[in-house]
Amino acid sequence: MTGRDQIISDGFEAIDRVCDNYVLLRGFDEVACQSHGGQDIDMLISRKDLDAVTSALASNKFNISVDPAPYRYLYGAKPRVHCRHADFDIMFDLHTSLFYNSIGHDNVCVNVDEAVLDSMFNNRVKTDNCWKYEPSKEDYIVHLCCRVIFDKRGCDEKYTSWIQEAYKDCDEKKVRDLCTLIFYSATDRIVECISNNQSQHLFKTYITSSQY
Repeated sequence: MTGRDQIISDGFEAIDRVCDNYVLLRGFDEVACQSHGGQDIDMLISRKDLDAVTSALASNKFNISVDPAPYRYLYGAKPRVHCRHADFDIMFDLHTSLFYNSIGHDNVCVNVDEAVLDSMFNNRVKTDNCWKYEPSKEDYIVHLCCRVIFDKRGCDEKYTSWIQEAYKDCDEKKVRDLCTLIFYSATDRIVECISNNQSQHLFKTYITSSQY
């Protein structure tokens, strides 16, 4: 195991020692092959465990900071906490809420319905990997859709592959129910886009929806 591999593994172990209510949001294949140089490891953790998790990572030579101004957080969104290793370009990004950028304002972060957050925690899947927990297929798909529509405003090849691969084994009704809490009346067009293997067009589909 390389130094980078060990630091990432030790980071997950440090989190797991003090917190059992967490989820690795995405990038599983990248973490598995330890290709996270310069990329973030995005973790959703319970708010009550934030202090314990940051202390545990700080003890493993991670420097702690929070999102800088001028971000604005609406509807209960909370700033991300960044934990960057002192010697390696490895950073755990800790999320205690699920928020995404406003379509019209890059620096405005809007929280999703709490039911979406609850679903992410309640339906997480236990794995044999060092990160231990990842989202259900349905929660994962909805999270990725939010990322490409609100944050990235486009769906690159990597995200398209992630979405379509997860869709093969998902419960479409659950995806639709979750999407309704976020995309409202545009949900049908979003789900249709995914089911037709057209995830690369998600952003355009959303903003051109007659019901958007």
